[in-house]
Amino acid sequence: MQAKGHLLKLAAGALLLTGVCQTISAAEVEAFTGARVIDGTGRNAIEKATILVRNGRIEAIGANVKIPAGAQTIDVAGKTIIPGLINAHGHVSELADLGICARYGITTIFSLGGDNELALRDQTRAEQQAPGFTRARLFIAGPIPTSKTPEDGRKAV
Repeated sequence: MQAKGHLLKLAAGALLLTGVCQTISAAEVEAFTGARVIDGTGRNAIEKATILVRNGRIEAIGANVKIPAGAQTIDVAGKTIIPGLINAHGHVSELADLGICARYGITTIFSLGGDNELALRDQTRAEQQAPGFTRARLFIAGPIPTSKTPEDGRKAV
């Protein structure tokens, strides 16, 4: 898989941990090397960082992280990696919308109304917790009330 595809998986995880490398077995480990990492805490960026990912979850990030033997290494030099972005006011009508958002770094959408949100929520609910998820996660406010009279509006709300 190309670095772009790997970065999408990394952004989808978006759980950034900084600090010392933990003991990690080489099985199922990816090491993203050479990136500039901004962790969103206000600390300075980590230059030439290594990010270790196991089973789709970030385990360690730092400039001095040791890569276990046998880990897959992906060179992301020249890239900047940040935590996934959250769209706190979106509208989703189809699953493709969630994939497009993920490609732009938006990993979570709080949707305030769309044509198919309840069906989309039901389709994606279980898989949203799986490692390697490649779409933005969806949280919804509920259906859009479309009432013709004040009384219908009160019932809908």
